Amino acid sequence: MKPIRILLNSALSNYRRFWAIPVIFSIFFFLRLYRLGYHDFWYDEIFTIWSAEKLKISWNAPLYQIIMHFWVKIFEASEFSLRFPSLVFNYLAVITTYLLGRRLSGSRQAALFAAIFMGLSPFHIWYSQEARDYS
Repeated sequence: MKPIRILLNSALSNYRRFWAIPVIFSIFFFLRLYRLGYHDFWYDEIFTIWSAEKLKISWNAPLYQIIMHFWVKIFEASEFSLRFPSLVFNYLAVITTYLLGRRLSGSRQAALFAAIFMGLSPFHIWYSQEARDYS
């Protein structure tokens, strides 16, 4: 009877661990999504619109500017839609931090700590809500 209890506890522990990471990363995504289009554009974001419409590629993040060019052509240039690609890139940076931390340290706890540290960082959340290549 005791080996069955150990197996059940192990299975439940793995089940809880499996669901903890998607829940935590969902919270990170919604923290970045909250009030994404609330603020008006500021000067640098207006420059992003201008460079995206004209496809003015500079030395600073040319891939981001090309992506924004096609993004503005497909979607309108509203506060929400123009800031959404930055949110996606920022969110992918948090996921990459977790995966890289897990690979380098070999520890799930260390990788999760690094992802939580980055995912809850106010600066990281702030820059994810700007239509610039900072994210």
